[in-house]
Amino acid sequence: MIDTNDPVIEQFIEGIHQCILRRYNRLSQDTEYDREVRENRLLRLMCDDWTLEPRRYAETLNEQYGYNLRGDGVIEIFRKNRCSARERRNALFEAATVVADAFGTALTSRTQAAYDNYMVRRKETLQIDNHSRISDRVICLMLCKKFPELAADDDLRIIENFGNMFMRYFLYDISDLLKGICTTAGAPDENF
Repeated sequence: MIDTNDPVIEQFIEGIHQCILRRYNRLSQDTEYDREVRENRLLRLMCDDWTLEPRRYAETLNEQYGYNLRGDGVIEIFRKNRCSARERRNALFEAATVVADAFGTALTSRTQAAYDNYMVRRKETLQIDNHSRISDRVICLMLCKKFPELAADDDLRIIENFGNMFMRYFLYDISDLLKGICTTAGAPDENF
């Protein structure tokens, strides 16, 4: 858990909220993002347990969001995102968990070494399978799952609209904000 009473953490969370809103405002309001929303909901569900069968994910999504998916629909989502092999998915989600843990350590310790460790873990995860289209999304969603304080319910609904590009830039925003509090030994950066 993150100490949300800490003024630096409060400012960090507000910075994340502002990044989410800034990215969301750049989305075209005329376009439907149903595909990204469905994929991100699946990935968020997988952050809880990435070892389930596609049929179980489909059943859960159908219950929670009123979809009419079957297991083959989930498999098709995996294929479109180049992550149909279970071993690759497992490796990606396990690595995203390590990134989230490194993020939490950097956020609580606010040291340059912890931030550097987070960046190394993030880079390693993004390179696990450079053909996967969802690495950035999995990391961001894992961060939101492990640290729910970072994104309120409204923010999560906004993040669900983010595709690969917006999620990548959002991950950069999070990393920049984290760097701001880690490189100044806990004092907020003037550009923070």
